[in-house]
Amino acid sequence: MAFSQNMLIPSFLDVAANQFKVDENGKKVPQSRKLIALSEMDVTRDVLDFMFILKSDVDPKDIKYKLEIKDWGMRSMSVHVNFTDPLQISAGLKPDEVLIKIKNKQLFYSLDSNRPLMADKIYI
Repeated sequence: MAFSQNMLIPSFLDVAANQFKVDENGKKVPQSRKLIALSEMDVTRDVLDFMFILKSDVDPKDIKYKLEIKDWGMRSMSVHVNFTDPLQISAGLKPDEVLIKIKNKQLFYSLDSNRPLMADKIYI
């Protein structure tokens, strides 16, 4: 998903900001590391979750999936959705819709407006 403004990358993910420092000899040396890898995050618990608006006869309880953030940048975020049974998605004549529920709006902080995300739900 693309952001319409520059967003602050959470400090526990932003290695690039403080990746190197210059030592007394003028040589770049590693300064810090990611505190958590994207693949280790519990996305549905801590960041965001999906709510499906189904247009078919599929029982919403039967839709099982796992979210994984593949990339989190200032202008976009890539989320991988791994469905247990992908054939249940949009099984009817009309495509299903997804509502993204933001778990922690403070993780989505705009550098342009100097404020966190206002909405806690986003339709895609």
